[in-house]
Parts: sequence; structure tokens; C-alpha cells
Amino acid sequence: VVAVHFVRNTHYLFSVSKDHLVKYWDADKFELLLTLGGHHAEVWSLAVSTLGDFVVTGSHDRSIRRWDRTDEPFFLEEEKEKRFEAMFESGDSGNAPSMGDAPEGAAPVV
Repeated sequence: VVAVHFVRNTHYLFSVSKDHLVKYWDADKFELLLTLGGHHAEVWSLAVSTLGDFVVTGSHDRSIRRWDRTDEPFFLEEEKEKRFEAMFESGDSGNAPSMGDAPEGAAPVV
């Protein structure tokens, strides 16, 4: 485990580790609720939004991924991911999001 972050005012937390996975836990029950895969290397950092409605993770694979909460479990926005991957692979960062584009209350990636 490389990093852990609690969802504000809850007993739920996220962890990231060298196994390429993001895990969502119930800390009161010591129970794993959900495992998110999508990174291709060790996951080194994470940030949870103030409301706990999304998580951002950073990996050694040089990707930053946003995981959104819906009525369903968290999911990776595949279309946005593909667009950003193509942009960074091409070297075009003209439309890359900046910190100014972050939603209000979003925690920075550390």
C-alpha cells in the first residue's frame, strides 16, 4: 500500500498500491468493497473530492485517472481517458486541463 485517503466524514477509504489497483474499503468492517483496475503500473497517489463523488489517481505509467461515483459503483470514464491518452501520446497539450479547470472543492493530486 502506497497511499490511503478517507472519504470526508465517513468510515470509507481508498487505497492505492504497487499492484496497479485502487481499492475502496469500509474501515469499520475491515471489508474490501470494490477494486478498480485501469492503471498499467504502480499507483503512487490519490485524492478524493470533498464530497467523495470522485477520486483521482496517479500512476508510474504516467497517467492520471479520474474515477466518478454514480448510482452504480465507481467507473473509469473510458472515452475521456482515450482522448487524453491520444493527446499526450501525440505531444499536443494545447487542450490539456489545468488546475483552473478543476471542479470546485476538488482536492489536488499529490
